[in-house]
Amino acid sequence: MREIALPDEIGQLRGRGAKLTDDELVASVVLLLNAGHEASVNTFGNGAHALMTHPEQLARITSGEVPMEVALEELLRFDAPLQLFERTATADVDICGQTISGGQKIACLMGSANRDADAFANSDTLDVGRDPNPHVGFGMGRHFCLGAPLARLELQISMSHLLRRFPRLELVGEAPRRPTWVLRGFENVKVEAAP
Repeated sequence: MREIALPDEIGQLRGRGAKLTDDELVASVVLLLNAGHEASVNTFGNGAHALMTHPEQLARITSGEVPMEVALEELLRFDAPLQLFERTATADVDICGQTISGGQKIACLMGSANRDADAFANSDTLDVGRDPNPHVGFGMGRHFCLGAPLARLELQISMSHLLRRFPRLELVGEAPRRPTWVLRGFENVKVEAAP
């Protein structure tokens, strides 16, 4: 397999002269695309759709009752853009009496965890004022999303601008879901500004 030299600045992060294999480079690009674009786009669309289908919650934000940074955490929880993430066990491990063998793949069902009734009161209800909100939309522990601060900032800014410019958006027809089950989002969300 051919190796690709990293630019010097990046190479310093992993040791001078570090190289990525073709597979590592492709995996990194896919990760950046999914995390840096797909997840943010789907959070924005899922969140806008959730607010338009729950106008009382939208009003709590546009009236200033609930700050966007609090509301955004609920939008991430309520309709998670990433429904699951696979991991591969590096060694045998026992979790709650269940043995996971080294090399075995497991899936973390983040969308389901964000609706766990043991963790969230009224877990199937959109509550933009939910605080604290211990959702796992960005993962957790050592697998917490490196780009979470940037994603939060870009989503707070874009959603705030949308709602400031168009405080009374309404859906026009049905919004079709994309036919995927890992990344959750809409093919399109058609809207109009209410008078």
